[in-house]
Amino acid sequence: MKGYYYRKASHKVHKKKHRMKFTRKCWQINKLSASTFSKCIHDCKSQGSIPVLISVPNYNGWNYQKHNALQEIADKNEINFVDLNLELKKQINWKKDSVDGGDHLNIKGAKKTSAYLGEYLKKEYGLPDRRGTTNYKQWDNDVEEWEKLIFDKNGFIKNYFALFNSMRAIYPNYQIAYSYKTNYTPYICKLVKDIL
Repeated sequence: MKGYYYRKASHKVHKKKHRMKFTRKCWQINKLSASTFSKCIHDCKSQGSIPVLISVPNYNGWNYQKHNALQEIADKNEINFVDLNLELKKQINWKKDSVDGGDHLNIKGAKKTSAYLGEYLKKEYGLPDRRGTTNYKQWDNDVEEWEKLIFDKNGFIKNYFALFNSMRAIYPNYQIAYSYKTNYTPYICKLVKDIL
Protein backbone atom coordinates (compact mmCIF):
# COMPACT_ATOMS: atom_id res chain seq x y z
CA MET A 1 0.00 0.00 0.00
CA LYS A 2 2.17 2.79 -1.28
CA GLY A 3 1.51 6.13 0.32
CA TYR A 4 -0.21 4.62 3.36
CA TYR A 5 1.13 5.32 6.82
CA TYR A 6 0.58 2.06 8.72
CA ARG A 7 -1.52 2.48 11.84
CA LYS A 8 -3.07 -0.43 13.67
CA ALA A 9 -4.92 1.41 16.46
CA SER A 10 -8.68 1.85 16.48
CA HIS A 11 -10.47 4.90 17.82
CA LYS A 12 -14.20 4.89 17.23
CA VAL A 13 -16.26 7.83 16.09
CA HIS A 14 -17.99 9.36 19.09
CA LYS A 15 -20.19 11.97 17.47
CA LYS A 16 -22.94 10.52 15.31
CA LYS A 17 -24.09 12.74 12.50
CA HIS A 18 -26.00 12.28 9.29
CA ARG A 19 -23.09 13.38 7.12
CA MET A 20 -24.07 11.45 4.00
CA LYS A 21 -27.73 12.37 4.01
CA PHE A 22 -28.79 13.15 0.45
CA THR A 23 -29.01 16.80 -0.51
CA ARG A 24 -28.90 18.75 -3.76
CA LYS A 25 -26.80 21.46 -2.14
CA CYS A 26 -23.24 21.73 -3.41
CA TRP A 27 -20.11 22.65 -1.49
CA GLN A 28 -18.34 25.67 -2.98
CA ILE A 29 -14.82 24.75 -4.07
CA ASN A 30 -12.45 27.72 -4.03
CA LYS A 31 -11.16 28.96 -7.38
CA LEU A 32 -7.57 27.81 -6.86
CA SER A 33 -8.65 24.25 -6.00
CA ALA A 34 -11.08 24.14 -8.94
CA SER A 35 -8.38 25.39 -11.29
CA THR A 36 -5.88 22.83 -9.93
CA PHE A 37 -8.40 20.01 -10.41
CA SER A 38 -9.01 21.07 -14.01
CA LYS A 39 -5.30 21.38 -14.76
CA CYS A 40 -4.52 17.93 -13.29
CA ILE A 41 -7.35 16.32 -15.25
CA HIS A 42 -6.23 18.04 -18.46
CA ASP A 43 -2.59 17.02 -17.90
CA CYS A 44 -3.57 13.39 -17.29
CA LYS A 45 -5.69 13.26 -20.44
CA SER A 46 -3.00 14.95 -22.55
CA GLN A 47 -0.54 12.21 -21.46
CA GLY A 48 -2.98 9.46 -22.45
CA SER A 49 -4.01 8.63 -18.87
CA ILE A 50 -7.57 8.17 -17.68
CA PRO A 51 -8.10 10.24 -14.53
CA VAL A 52 -10.54 9.02 -11.88
CA LEU A 53 -11.63 11.16 -8.96
CA ILE A 54 -11.74 9.21 -5.71
CA SER A 55 -12.87 10.19 -2.26
CA VAL A 56 -11.63 7.84 0.45
CA PRO A 57 -13.78 7.15 3.53
CA ASN A 58 -13.72 10.02 6.01
CA TYR A 59 -16.42 10.33 8.64
CA ASN A 60 -15.60 13.77 10.02
CA GLY A 61 -14.51 15.73 6.96
CA TRP A 62 -16.84 14.48 4.25
CA ASN A 63 -20.50 15.09 3.48
CA TYR A 64 -22.97 14.93 0.62
CA GLN A 65 -22.38 18.58 -0.35
CA LYS A 66 -18.71 17.79 -0.99
CA HIS A 67 -19.77 14.68 -2.89
CA ASN A 68 -21.94 16.85 -5.14
CA ALA A 69 -19.08 19.29 -5.75
CA LEU A 70 -16.71 16.53 -6.92
CA GLN A 71 -19.47 14.89 -8.95
CA GLU A 72 -19.92 18.21 -10.79
CA ILE A 73 -16.18 18.36 -11.55
CA ALA A 74 -16.22 14.76 -12.78
CA ASP A 75 -19.29 15.36 -14.97
CA LYS A 76 -17.85 18.59 -16.39
CA ASN A 77 -14.60 16.80 -17.30
CA GLU A 78 -16.28 13.57 -18.45
CA ILE A 79 -14.46 11.35 -15.96
CA ASN A 80 -15.60 8.89 -13.31
CA PHE A 81 -15.94 9.81 -9.65
CA VAL A 82 -15.82 7.06 -7.04
CA ASP A 83 -17.04 8.19 -3.64
CA LEU A 84 -15.94 5.45 -1.29
CA ASN A 85 -17.95 7.12 1.47
CA LEU A 86 -21.02 5.91 -0.43
CA GLU A 87 -19.62 2.75 -2.02
CA LEU A 88 -18.26 1.40 1.27
CA LYS A 89 -20.98 2.81 3.49
CA LYS A 90 -21.92 -0.64 4.81
CA GLN A 91 -18.39 -2.12 4.85
CA ILE A 92 -16.57 0.56 6.86
CA ASN A 93 -17.18 0.16 10.58
CA TRP A 94 -16.44 3.56 12.11
CA LYS A 95 -16.10 1.94 15.55
CA LYS A 96 -13.22 -0.29 14.39
CA ASP A 97 -11.83 0.96 11.06
CA SER A 98 -10.56 4.43 12.01
CA VAL A 99 -7.28 5.28 13.69
CA ASP A 100 -8.39 8.68 14.99
CA GLY A 101 -12.15 8.83 15.44
CA GLY A 102 -13.20 9.27 11.83
CA ASP A 103 -10.57 11.27 9.95
CA HIS A 104 -8.22 8.50 8.80
CA LEU A 105 -8.52 4.77 8.27
CA ASN A 106 -6.50 2.22 10.20
CA ILE A 107 -5.18 -0.96 8.59
CA LYS A 108 -8.60 -2.67 8.67
CA GLY A 109 -10.29 0.22 6.87
CA ALA A 110 -7.38 0.64 4.45
CA LYS A 111 -7.57 -3.04 3.45
CA LYS A 112 -11.30 -2.74 2.71
CA THR A 113 -10.72 0.44 0.71
CA SER A 114 -7.79 -1.01 -1.27
CA ALA A 115 -9.66 -4.23 -2.06
CA TYR A 116 -12.69 -2.34 -3.35
CA LEU A 117 -10.60 0.09 -5.39
CA GLY A 118 -8.50 -2.69 -6.91
CA GLU A 119 -11.61 -4.54 -8.05
CA TYR A 120 -13.15 -1.33 -9.37
CA LEU A 121 -10.09 -0.43 -11.46
CA LYS A 122 -9.85 -3.98 -12.79
CA LYS A 123 -13.54 -4.10 -13.73
CA GLU A 124 -13.95 -0.57 -15.10
CA TYR A 125 -10.59 -0.10 -16.80
CA GLY A 126 -9.24 -3.60 -17.34
CA LEU A 127 -6.26 -2.88 -15.10
CA PRO A 128 -4.17 -6.06 -15.33
CA ASP A 129 -2.61 -7.92 -12.42
CA ARG A 130 1.14 -7.27 -12.73
CA ARG A 131 2.30 -9.44 -9.84
CA GLY A 132 5.31 -11.56 -10.73
CA THR A 133 6.25 -9.58 -13.85
CA THR A 134 9.78 -8.27 -14.32
CA ASN A 135 8.93 -4.59 -14.81
CA TYR A 136 6.90 -4.55 -11.59
CA LYS A 137 9.33 -6.49 -9.37
CA GLN A 138 9.65 -3.57 -6.96
CA TRP A 139 5.92 -3.78 -6.24
CA ASP A 140 6.34 -7.46 -5.34
CA ASN A 141 9.21 -6.51 -3.03
CA ASP A 142 7.06 -3.79 -1.46
CA VAL A 143 4.27 -6.28 -0.79
CA GLU A 144 6.73 -8.60 0.93
CA GLU A 145 7.95 -5.76 3.16
CA TRP A 146 4.35 -4.69 3.81
CA GLU A 147 3.39 -8.19 4.93
CA LYS A 148 6.31 -8.24 7.36
CA LEU A 149 5.12 -4.92 8.75
CA ILE A 150 1.54 -6.02 9.37
CA PHE A 151 2.58 -9.40 10.76
CA ASP A 152 2.59 -9.27 14.57
CA LYS A 153 6.10 -10.61 15.13
CA ASN A 154 6.12 -10.14 18.91
CA GLY A 155 2.67 -11.69 19.26
CA PHE A 156 3.81 -14.67 17.19
CA ILE A 157 6.94 -15.20 19.30
CA LYS A 158 4.93 -14.93 22.53
CA ASN A 159 2.35 -17.41 21.21
CA TYR A 160 5.06 -19.76 19.94
CA PHE A 161 6.85 -19.94 23.29
CA ALA A 162 3.59 -20.30 25.25
CA LEU A 163 2.69 -23.30 23.09
CA PHE A 164 6.27 -24.61 23.10
CA ASN A 165 6.55 -24.47 26.92
CA SER A 166 3.09 -26.00 27.44
CA MET A 167 3.90 -28.87 25.09
CA ARG A 168 7.36 -29.45 26.63
CA ALA A 169 5.83 -29.67 30.11
CA ILE A 170 3.69 -32.61 28.98
CA TYR A 171 5.73 -34.06 26.10
CA PRO A 172 9.42 -33.23 26.71
CA ASN A 173 10.69 -35.26 23.75
CA TYR A 174 8.45 -33.70 21.08
CA GLN A 175 8.89 -30.64 18.90
CA ILE A 176 6.01 -28.44 17.84
CA ALA A 177 5.38 -27.37 14.27
CA TYR A 178 3.20 -24.63 12.84
CA SER A 179 1.40 -25.08 9.56
CA TYR A 180 0.62 -21.96 7.52
CA LYS A 181 -0.83 -21.35 4.14
CA THR A 182 -0.13 -17.65 3.76
CA ASN A 183 2.29 -15.25 2.16
CA TYR A 184 3.96 -15.05 5.58
CA THR A 185 5.31 -18.61 5.40
CA PRO A 186 8.93 -17.81 4.36
CA TYR A 187 9.08 -15.01 6.90
CA ILE A 188 7.64 -17.20 9.70
CA CYS A 189 10.05 -20.07 8.88
CA LYS A 190 13.01 -17.70 9.14
CA LEU A 191 11.62 -16.20 12.35
CA VAL A 192 11.21 -19.61 14.01
CA LYS A 193 14.70 -20.65 12.89
CA ASP A 194 16.14 -17.42 14.37
CA ILE A 195 14.42 -17.78 17.76
CA LEU A 196 15.35 -21.45 18.30
